[in-house]
Amino acid sequence: MTPIPTIPPAGAPAASDAKLKQVAKQFEAIFLQELFKGLEKPPDADPGLFEDSQASRTFDQMHHEALANEAAGGMGIADLLYRSMLGKSAQRPAAAASGQLPTAERQAPE
Repeated sequence: MTPIPTIPPAGAPAASDAKLKQVAKQFEAIFLQELFKGLEKPPDADPGLFEDSQASRTFDQMHHEALANEAAGGMGIADLLYRSMLGKSAQRPAAAASGQLPTAERQAPE
């Protein structure tokens, strides 16, 4: 699995917009991988054509990861997350300037 890049700070240049989309899509892929874990056979299930082995379990995990990566972006979760993060990052500078940030997010006076 590839590491997820960090989200750029508010007010960062427009190049971070593509990075934000990438992070949202990767989040959706991870979310889908967790959903696909529910598709795995329980340990007491009939093994079917292939015997239950570490190799077959590894293949199943890799298959679910590939499915999740392929489906990411098509479910709409990444788009919703991207728009949410984009809106919050656009609101943050204005809120900081007007002093409307929650207390925990305000910088202490120096």
